[in-house]
Amino acid sequence: MSGGAKARPARPSSIRAGLGFLLYLKLGIAHARRHFARSGLAAAGATLLSTLSDLLAVARENFAWIMVILAGTLLCTFIWWRLRQGTVLRDSGEPLEAACEHWTCAVPVPVALVALFAGVLWMLRESAADGADHSVIAAQLRELRGEIAAIRQDTSRTVTIVEETLGPDTLVKNPRTAADFLRNARILQERGDIQGAFAALERHVELTAPVQFDVAEVYATHLASRIGTAAALDRLEKLSARGNQPALEVRRALMEPDQRKRVQLLEESVLRHADYGPAHLALAEQLVFVGSRESRAAAERGFRSFLDARGNAEHFADAGRLQASVTQARAMLASLEASRAMEEVSLPRFDVRFVLSNPAVPELKAFVTVGELMKRFRVLIDGKVVQEGTGMRMEPVTVPMNAREVAVEYLDVGGRWQGPLRQPIDPIREVRAQSRTLLERFDRSNPWFQLAVRSMGGIRGADGRPAQFVSGGFRLTPAHSLAVRRVHFGFDREVPNQSVEIGVPDEALARHAVDLEAYQSRLPRTFPPELQSVSVQLEYFDGTRSPVRKYKVQRGT
Repeated sequence: MSGGAKARPARPSSIRAGLGFLLYLKLGIAHARRHFARSGLAAAGATLLSTLSDLLAVARENFAWIMVILAGTLLCTFIWWRLRQGTVLRDSGEPLEAACEHWTCAVPVPVALVALFAGVLWMLRESAADGADHSVIAAQLRELRGEIAAIRQDTSRTVTIVEETLGPDTLVKNPRTAADFLRNARILQERGDIQGAFAALERHVELTAPVQFDVAEVYATHLASRIGTAAALDRLEKLSARGNQPALEVRRALMEPDQRKRVQLLEESVLRHADYGPAHLALAEQLVFVGSRESRAAAERGFRSFLDARGNAEHFADAGRLQASVTQARAMLASLEASRAMEEVSLPRFDVRFVLSNPAVPELKAFVTVGELMKRFRVLIDGKVVQEGTGMRMEPVTVPMNAREVAVEYLDVGGRWQGPLRQPIDPIREVRAQSRTLLERFDRSNPWFQLAVRSMGGIRGADGRPAQFVSGGFRLTPAHSLAVRRVHFGFDREVPNQSVEIGVPDEALARHAVDLEAYQSRLPRTFPPELQSVSVQLEYFDGTRSPVRKYKVQRGT
């Protein structure tokens, strides 16, 4: 530099010192805030004192520039705030104190940012004019960018804290979100402004998808009281048709006057929204009042589905309302389970005992025995009443061979018919089982085959040989044709080698077209004169076989 030129002061270094002063102050305040949140007031105070001590050291050397920047920031903030205050007063007509109360918390942050940007740009211009190192300036800009992002984040946190610290009865002045309208609706309802509360709630419903279950309950109640049940049903149906509104759909179903229709709509809603717990809860509560055993069992399943459903907390705006619903569901489930346990112990029961009264016909009788709680009852076969009684046991009834079910209805203590209690039956199988029982009981003493060949003394045939008289043969009863499908036999053999079907087929038995003699006549009735023995084995309808029995031919004079 020439000796005649007058040296200018080192302004760029002073400007950078002023900028560092602001940044360091910001960082110090941020650190103090974190220490306050984590360790308390003492740690935050120590951090803040350390920051101020360092800043005082910087301020001694660059006092002028720091004061200029701070004064300019404060001046711009004050001017902006005054202009905004006038606008608020002009638009709302509120007093000065109210306007100040509304804006003092939110004004400084954006204005300080504007002033800071203006100051930074002016300082950069001065630095560039003095030939400052641009790499240093770029580094400072990057640091500034990070600090500005941190300031914005802190600003959003501050706004959140301010909103959270608002009193529970403070209205949102300019509601924009669904949460704002829901908050205002609650506050207005507590203040007694029902019309304003409903207007805010309706805006919340229009902006929200899906609406939470307890909110939908309040909305449906207010809607019905304002425009009537019929119009409210139509309104809820239109809102539900927009999609993803299971709460409104359930509330619309619950407002249905007819109980059957109400249960039907809730069942359809459960099918459409299988994972929506409140729908299962609403259906279960309705099924409890139906009163039948089937509905109570379905209600148990519904309460369990609600308690096991995930995401129930998302479907309720009020945690207390959710907890109350969970408590009620558990209580109802416990009550239903206890009631079912008692019913299983004391449930009216009946027993059916079959008797093959006449195998030759054949005819199957059923004896129906009921429990003590069934003072009056009636017996149904395939849905048709065949007998009524008032005692614990009635006379036997004839069961058709093609019947499929025996049922009992009984009169409860309230004078209502309950049931039917059902029991499937298979009459043909019962007839064959009864017939086999008779065979196994008497066949030990009664042979299946008995043949006698007798020679009468003094009586000779045409060939001059003594005449022989043959008597006997297969000795099968009518029960054999009902239980036995085939008879296997062999003449003078240890193992049978011939078979004859003597069993009555199922279709013939179902039509009562039974001619036992016609089936048993298929067995041989004549035998070789030299016959010494016969082996016999029975094959039953269930596929099992009896042991082989061997019978000797009796011969004598």
